[in-house]
Amino acid sequence: MTGVSTLRQFEDRFGSPGRALSRLIRPSIAAKNGRTMVWGDWSAIEARVLPWLAATRGAEGVLDIFRASDADKSVPDIYMHEAANVLGMNVDEMWAEYRQKNPRAKNWRQQGKVPVLSLGFGGGVGALQHMAVNYGISITEDEARVVVDKWRENNRWARAFWDALWKALLVAMEHPDVPQEVGRVVYLFDPGYMGGTVFCFLPDGRPITYPGVKWMKREREDREGNVTERVELTYMRGYERVSLWYGVLAENVTQATAASLLRDCLCRLSPAQSLKGAREQVFTSPFAQVHAEVIGHTHDEIIVETEDNDDDVNAVRAILHAEMGRNPDWATGLPLVAEVSDNWYYTKTVG
Repeated sequence: MTGVSTLRQFEDRFGSPGRALSRLIRPSIAAKNGRTMVWGDWSAIEARVLPWLAATRGAEGVLDIFRASDADKSVPDIYMHEAANVLGMNVDEMWAEYRQKNPRAKNWRQQGKVPVLSLGFGGGVGALQHMAVNYGISITEDEARVVVDKWRENNRWARAFWDALWKALLVAMEHPDVPQEVGRVVYLFDPGYMGGTVFCFLPDGRPITYPGVKWMKREREDREGNVTERVELTYMRGYERVSLWYGVLAENVTQATAASLLRDCLCRLSPAQSLKGAREQVFTSPFAQVHAEVIGHTHDEIIVETEDNDDDVNAVRAILHAEMGRNPDWATGLPLVAEVSDNWYYTKTVG
């Protein structure tokens, strides 16, 4: 019983052991002596990219909320707007309490953040509950169903985009080599490539590939253990066959576009390599003048190391904020903003 009691005491203080241990990973990454770290975290990158890709009037309304809160921190952000929708409250009154640091208003914002981050790719009750756990929110299945229904009703553009992606893929398969445009992406089916491959071309021209696409019968087991057989569209991923559905398509185009943004920004921030055989590098990075260099990244963060003095740190912070907020030519109209932090060790971004 001692072990069980100790575990419960640990969870009461630090949360689940898994999450507590994961929080120790970042601080294990530290700068060299005399250096410090500066990193930028794209704010809600997936929640911005998805509606931008949809390119519809309803989706543009979501982007307008981002644009307004990016330009003026005194106006409600997207999470508080969604909280107002879910809770049936006035967003301006809620935001006023949040800015006054009312604890209950912070909880409201979390209740809006969870559906925004979990439901954009067609997820339902399970996805919402899983995300809620990450933010310390307990929600029953019935409560989750209400939130899912309200989010989908308030974001009809998302449901329309999911359906449009799915339809475009199916039409592409029916009409090989004929491009099918949906929002800012294009699907094309090549029946002669790797057993029949669907390509999805992103706004920057980079393709996502779904090789060996075909319909097949597959068995599914529900939570009660009941096994049913149904026909699903599948493709080859590595050595296994994976199911395709509109949620996968929405997630893939969003995350792949976000990855393109990351690649573009990393290229701008990194020194250009000299030609083979040349003795010196040609530095074109904006960090070259402040003795800084990119040392790592995650899917939505870029980590830089620089000299540990206020002038260099402030200069790197300004550069990182500007470059991560800069749109490539192919991403016109996508609101981008990064929250920048610095410390001698890597930790969670505080914006």
